[in-house]
Amino acid sequence: MLIASIRRNPLYAGDLDYIEGLKCIHADCLSKAKTEDKQAYDRAIATWVSQ
Repeated sequence: MLIASIRRNPLYAGDLDYIEGLKCIHADCLSKAKTEDKQAYDRAIATWVSQ
């Protein structure tokens, strides 16, 4: 959600290095998350996407 928001922000939208850095941090966090935390994240994303 944060990355999508930043992509829409004119101040950061053109800064592809910044966005890619955020994506790497996000992927790293997900890879280290406990199973129950990852499941909660997946539920939150599913809810956000369906709105």
